[in-house]
Amino acid sequence: MSIVKTIPERRSQPRVEGEIAPAELEIIFKCALTASDHKRLHPWRFVLCHPEHKQALKDLILAARSPESEEAHLASMERVERRLDFAPHIVSCLLLINRGSGVPEIKQVLSAGASIQNVIIAAKSLGYSC
Repeated sequence: MSIVKTIPERRSQPRVEGEIAPAELEIIFKCALTASDHKRLHPWRFVLCHPEHKQALKDLILAARSPESEEAHLASMERVERRLDFAPHIVSCLLLINRGSGVPEIKQVLSAGASIQNVIIAAKSLGYSC
């Protein structure tokens, strides 16, 4: 699919199913590396959560939240589960600002955003939904 067709056709999906071949995941993440990046800092990292690791991710998210009442905790747990169960794989982008690089923080944030956009467009162009 051509890129100029992929971009306007992309829409957020309420629920995504199916597996992604490891070779195609490699292509998708190679596309992330082509994002504009002043001084090639690559201040971002992607973490891929496979279906078998979702429970551990849910536990980490819930543990990171501030203590709440039992009722509020259960509501939080339900929200987290709904958000993580909409797709077989969850891709998270982590950003570590390099303050000693001389590159303005905003450029590093924008670089991370561009890398995320490249991942989304690459996945869509390979026929996957995001």
